[in-house]
Amino acid sequence: MRTIPPEINAAICNNHSIASALGELQPAPDIDTLRTFRKISKQSSVLNSPFVPSMQLPSTLYKYVTADTAKIVLQSGKLRWSSPLLFNDPIEFRRLPRFDPPLKQAINDLPKLLVEAALGTRQIDPARLTPMTRQMYDMIRFGLSQGMTPNDFLDNGPEENRELDEIHDAMTRTHLGRAFAAQARVMCLTANPVNPAMWANYASNGSGCVLGFRHIPAENTPFLECRSVRYSSELPILCSGLDFYLYADKHTIGQGVVSAICYTKREEWRYEEEWRAITWRDNEGDALFGDYPFLPDELESVTFGLKSEPQHRTKLIDWVRCHYPQCLIQQIELDRGELICTSAQSRA
Repeated sequence: MRTIPPEINAAICNNHSIASALGELQPAPDIDTLRTFRKISKQSSVLNSPFVPSMQLPSTLYKYVTADTAKIVLQSGKLRWSSPLLFNDPIEFRRLPRFDPPLKQAINDLPKLLVEAALGTRQIDPARLTPMTRQMYDMIRFGLSQGMTPNDFLDNGPEENRELDEIHDAMTRTHLGRAFAAQARVMCLTANPVNPAMWANYASNGSGCVLGFRHIPAENTPFLECRSVRYSSELPILCSGLDFYLYADKHTIGQGVVSAICYTKREEWRYEEEWRAITWRDNEGDALFGDYPFLPDELESVTFGLKSEPQHRTKLIDWVRCHYPQCLIQQIELDRGELICTSAQSRA
């Protein structure tokens, strides 16, 4: 019996590397001005990945803050974008995506699939094949044309116990390292300004504020690039192992891995209904955050919590009226056991 040619066996065993794919993703460059920041944020955000579902962007996104933070934000005109290393979720940016079915299974299924495709009994798209898989496919077609049998390509194939998924996980973690999370700058927002759990956890049990931000397309405001977070108790799925070997190019896989890491959280966090914008900064030393300006016109509303103190509320309202004249001033109230926003004072 003829054995599988060594070139084909090597091609099957030398699979692509996610870590290699991630090598093409570079941190965003430095920023010096607000306008530059907006341009870079738009270019460097992790976007348009087929692995992260896209929802329609809400017209307003909200930031829950304490009373002291609200004062700082409104007086400085800046928001703090933080590294996930500072977040209250200890596994933030640590959930690597998986292949389903896994690479371990796919590496054993791939030779059979390519043989069936070469025989015309299985449909694939040769034009989309990765370079290495296309080479394998062409070699199999050539071998069959020279009198080799399908079994010649299926015997002595890859071993079933190859722990390819674990290897890829380890390589990806090594490639990303601590700098990936340390240099990330994330703005966490939500679409719901009347979430009791959010008021309790992020706005001092209702004594803080919610700041509403609208988008200004003409100014390329960064929250235009927000993406919704996906929640799941299972690790996110990147793609099937076979699709990875057949069609996945480095850029697509790299973007998919980063998107899955950055935009997925465990099911327990679903109550946050989070939207987030992300960029990277490699020029801020050991700092794990950056304070970046927003346009005054971006501030759509300031909503005071149910337990906000009148003295604090009065001072902030005066500041908003002077510096953010377009901004709505709202108050959280109870209506038959539900939180509602009222705007009795209308616009500031």
